[in-house]
Amino acid sequence: LTPFFRSEVGGRRVVAVAAGGEHSLFLAEGGAVLSCGRGTGGMLGHGNEHTQLAPKLVASLEGRCIVQVAAGTNHSLFLAEGGAVLSCGDGDAGRLGHGDKEKQLVPKPVAALEGRRVVQVAADTCHSLFVMEGGTALSCGWGRSGRLGHGDEEKQLLPKLVAALEGKRVVEVAAGDYHSLFLVQRGAVL
Repeated sequence: LTPFFRSEVGGRRVVAVAAGGEHSLFLAEGGAVLSCGRGTGGMLGHGNEHTQLAPKLVASLEGRCIVQVAAGTNHSLFLAEGGAVLSCGDGDAGRLGHGDKEKQLVPKPVAALEGRRVVQVAADTCHSLFVMEGGTALSCGWGRSGRLGHGDEEKQLLPKLVAALEGKRVVEVAAGDYHSLFLVQRGAVL
């Protein structure tokens, strides 16, 4: 079999990708974002819930330079240059970080993170993770099985500091269906 490599989507050079449960995000050179797949809850960011069969530019993000994308099962996260985070999709359990459970059809800035510099995001089924400049980590969404790292199973509608990581510098996070991973400076994984 010959591998198929495609460095362009929609006429744009792609520099990063993210795969959700039933949707895909493409980060293009220059910070533009394209999305395709199932649009339920607005997770594609196009202002509706329609299925998009081919990658389409997320027009509501034009004018912002996006540097990272993360795709959960039913939501999407967009990290902008300068550290702002936007989210869209199904807001159930607070996974979007807006303080409610409402769906967002277009990417909306996460107000609770404004004025703070986020350097990495991760998303999965029912939760979102954020790494802040300086190495602290925050989480929001459904706390079932302790996946948020707060020592309970409560829902968090707003990003909340993962206090158990105090004194540790988080450098990377990853979100799984029922768990989260935190890579800290010096190589330890929690």
